[in-house]
Amino acid sequence: MAEAPSGTVLSKWMRSAAALALVVTALGAMGCGRVREQLEVGFKTSFRQKFAQSCAGSSTSSGAREGAVRAICECMARYLVEHHDPLALTRLAVRQGTPEFQTVIGGAAQSCRSASP
Repeated sequence: MAEAPSGTVLSKWMRSAAALALVVTALGAMGCGRVREQLEVGFKTSFRQKFAQSCAGSSTSSGAREGAVRAICECMARYLVEHHDPLALTRLAVRQGTPEFQTVIGGAAQSCRSASP
């Protein structure tokens, strides 16, 4: 089975994501619910796509099978956006390589391994 991605999974994407997460949080605090919801959906969609691409690229470059890697990376991306808000995802991504990052990514990977037939 594919391994959890390493600490470089989201580095390029995170520069703009951090700003967007702060905007989403600020809009929520200001009571702009509908705009906040739309931005959050956009953020999570982008996060899912970029995470899955980066995860699969990192794992296949290490010699893992592409089909199995893609499936687990897409599952992990879904798991992360379903269990974390944009600000938490941004904080997580900037803490790559830390024990917190490894715990959260490991939890997502474990959940996806358990769900795989």
